[in-house]
Amino acid sequence: METFCLPENSIQEQDFLVAIQEYFLQKLLLPYQVVLICTGDMGKPDYRQIDINTWMPGQNTYRETHTADLMTSFQSRRLNTKIKRINNKTELVHMNDATICAVGRMLIAILENYQQADGSVKIPEILKKYMDGKDFIIK
Repeated sequence: METFCLPENSIQEQDFLVAIQEYFLQKLLLPYQVVLICTGDMGKPDYRQIDINTWMPGQNTYRETHTADLMTSFQSRRLNTKIKRINNKTELVHMNDATICAVGRMLIAILENYQQADGSVKIPEILKKYMDGKDFIIK
């Protein structure tokens, strides 16, 4: 997900993207934690980074499955993407980007969290409509 927003709304916009990511995980009933990344661990363009780590039972730990990055005007400067204010002054917009579904990591999270003792995988309720009504994937 990529967004352009007014500078004064950029943190709120990032929080909204994280809320979408959390909604996605909540619908899948996957355990997760939200982590605000310290500046020493962020990449150069990031002003604020929030990661979501999902529980991976096979590794007995949480692993990053989602990230939401607020880059302020870092990218819009290169794109020359601006807004015009009421006073006719222009300024650069702020940009956010976020992962809604890193397919590989999410498949691992679903498989590990829904695997049964017999090796079958229970299909999350929210996905059954895409699986011809099946309840399990049998190994």
